Amino acid sequence: MHTLPPTRVHLPYCSTIAASAFSTAPHYLYLRPYHTEFPERAYIYYLRKITIRFVSPNTVIRTALSDDSDAFYSPTSGSQPIGYAIWTRTWGSDEVPSAEDKETWGTDSTWNKLERWARGWRVWYEDLAMPDPAAAPERAKAFNNVGKQFEELMRGELDKQPEGRGYVFLQALAVEPELHRRGIGGRLLRWGLERSEREGVPIFLAASVVAMGLYEKFGWKKVGNLAIDMDGESWGDAVMVRWPKGRVEEVEKVKVDEEVIEKAAVSFG
Repeated sequence: MHTLPPTRVHLPYCSTIAASAFSTAPHYLYLRPYHTEFPERAYIYYLRKITIRFVSPNTVIRTALSDDSDAFYSPTSGSQPIGYAIWTRTWGSDEVPSAEDKETWGTDSTWNKLERWARGWRVWYEDLAMPDPAAAPERAKAFNNVGKQFEELMRGELDKQPEGRGYVFLQALAVEPELHRRGIGGRLLRWGLERSEREGVPIFLAASVVAMGLYEKFGWKKVGNLAIDMDGESWGDAVMVRWPKGRVEEVEKVKVDEEVIEKAAVSFG
């Protein structure tokens, strides 16, 4: 098995993987209650998202492909992705990306900007003229504050590092459902882990209950939950962070100092 950046030819395969991997996620089922009647819409939904990421700056997509060293290898599947991960890098105000950083994470271009602009208008038109029959737009309001919740939990962690430093965010990780527990997810995570260690910044993500075990195995820790009210049923992914090994002690010291200050405040309160 090996990983590499995708070409445009790989994007439809990644979309098919996402449609299979995320089709049973609680938030997906809630937002798209008619998905069983229009299963093809899931593919279109994820193809839109992945294609936009493909032409976005500071974003890296890695795909996993099998080779003849894998027990599950076949000549046909060897040329098709069996999993993918999407990483984004947010630079802090005091960070100056090196030439290597820019080459790794990608910079914007006029063509990419034009494509994002064109695709944005196309999505707007399609949503207006041909609304997604699998979706229930009125339910989207339950997710209005999800981004704010994630930002607050993330900022609470970022305060433990020097001001002006950035972070990495794992946007998505998906593997063919029938190939779970074959080490594919771990192989896809390796790229981001190496960048985090090299650049000295944390990695954030939102994990479902099912996926938490994988991330904990690779050093992520839960910092909170996203609270979403779906018609009376509470649901929310766990917000997790993984600090680079060289900075764990530094972060732990900040936690200890915060606890000392809190205890002192209580004592003199």
